Amino acid sequence: MIKKLNTKSFAASVDREEVRIGAELFGVDLKEHISFIINVLQQHQVELQLEPVEGAKA
Repeated sequence: MIKKLNTKSFAASVDREEVRIGAELFGVDLKEHISFIINVLQQHQVELQLEPVEGAKA
């Protein structure tokens, strides 16, 4: 997931610096923080009106 985050076209609207700062503020590993964010978004995808991407892995 971290490698994909370095690709500008992947999650293009995500502010990478904000994600990094969030992990620092919580005192957690960046990879752990990203996994947490993905998990929460998946749990609330209907109310957030998010469409699952076929073949995507968390």
